[in-house]
Order: sequence, then C-alpha cells, then structure tokens
Amino acid sequence: MREFNHLIGLMKRLRSPLRGCPWDLRQTPESLSKHIIEEANELTEAIQSGSVQSQLDELGDLLLQVVFLSRIHQEKGNFSIRDVVKRLCRKLIRRHPHIFGSMKAETADEVKTLWERVKLEEKGRQSVISNYPVTMPALSVAARIGGQAANVGFDWGRLPSVRNRDNHALAAARAAMEKISEEMTELLRAMDDGHQSGIREEIGDLLFSVVNVSRLLGVDAESALRDANTKFTRRFRGIEKKLRDAGHSVNETELDELEALWDSVKNETKENPDK
Repeated sequence: MREFNHLIGLMKRLRSPLRGCPWDLRQTPESLSKHIIEEANELTEAIQSGSVQSQLDELGDLLLQVVFLSRIHQEKGNFSIRDVVKRLCRKLIRRHPHIFGSMKAETADEVKTLWERVKLEEKGRQSVISNYPVTMPALSVAARIGGQAANVGFDWGRLPSVRNRDNHALAAARAAMEKISEEMTELLRAMDDGHQSGIREEIGDLLFSVVNVSRLLGVDAESALRDANTKFTRRFRGIEKKLRDAGHSVNETELDELEALWDSVKNETKENPDK
C-alpha cells in the first residue's frame, strides 16, 4: 500500500543521522514504551466516546509507535516492519485453523477454545493460563485468566444446576455471585482476626470474584470501574459546588448533611443524565 510505504519512508527520514529530527533520533525502545501505553489508552478512550474521527486519529498515533519501534530495531539489524507484518500474518493463519485449515469451529466460544489450544501448542506452555505483564491492569488480567480457565471447562457454566438452564449465561453469573457472598464472609472473618495480610488476600479474592461475574455477564470490568470512577467524581464535585454556592466547604460539613447532598446530586443526575 502506497500510504504505508510513505509512512515507513517518513520514519526513515526522521531517524536519519544526518538530516533527521533530534528528538526522534534520541528515542529508544525503553523511552517509547510509555508512549505506546499512552496512545493505547487514548485509543481506548476514543472508542468509548464513540467518536469516529477520534478513533481515526488515535489509530494513526498507535500505528506510528509500531513503525517507530520497528525502525529502531531495523537500524540495529534485529528486524524490520516487513518482518513484523510477515510474522503477524503467519500467526493469524496458524491461529485460525478453522478458516485456513481443516479444523471446525462454528461459534465464537468454540473459536476461543481452539485459539487457546493452538497458543498452548505453539508456545510449548504447560498451562492454559498465560503470563501477563505486571503493568497490565489487574482487573483485565483477572478477566483474561478467568476466561482462559473457562475455555477448558473450569467455569460456573459447567455446574449441573446451570448447564441446562434457558438463560445459561445469566444462570452462570447468578451461581458465581454466590462466591462473592462467600468471599465477603471470609473478609469479615479476616477483619475480626485483625491480620492485615489476611485482609489483603480476602479483598483480592473478593475482587476476583466480582470480575468473574462481570465476565459472565459480558461486561468489561475495567471500563465498568472506570465509568464508576467518573460517576463518583461527577457527583462528589456536585456536592462541592452546592456547598461552595452556600458559602461552605466539604471539610466543615457533617457527614449526615454530605449524605443528603449526595442523594440530591444523585437524583438530579438521574433526572438529567447529561449532567
């Protein structure tokens, strides 16, 4: 594609030792890593906003990071962007044997199971659970490893009481919610014991159980929590504004009054979702 080749040429020019950009020449894989994460987050935000124009812009910014990093490795004699694309094409073909081979997979769930099996074979792993970067959001990791375990049958949907229910996904989520109650009981017990390590462990188990329910209901836990953060921030700022308008501040207001203001702001938000 002519446009892609033009992009590669531009990056080569920017990295030219004689005529290139000083900032671009100073970059390394390590320095670019933070920009890759930033651009990925901005693309995610653009997708959630629904703005097609923003997605167009952010996809370009993320693609730039791939081309940039590939150019640095090409200069070191490691690989080029062409090698990256070739390797990706081979991987796509290898991991879709139901399209490019003789295997069968009729549903999305069957494809996911097949995908995990192929990954397990090609990487020589001993476990179906992948190793994820420590920098990856923990909620996302919890959803991924829960899904990988589910792909090999370790899931609430396999329970006899759930398997033949009409609304299978909803029934599985309801069964998984029982684990939340169990983990809450264990957390209360750890709180009574007063051991911080036990409390920390039980909070982790509780969060993992909540993510499991979220996964079974088809909800992305990471974005759901992000939305909850945004909602809480908007409502709390609404409390602050009401207090400022009345000549008061949060730190000098009693809790019962703050709770009343919270309910007021909450009701206003429900009546006007755009606020």
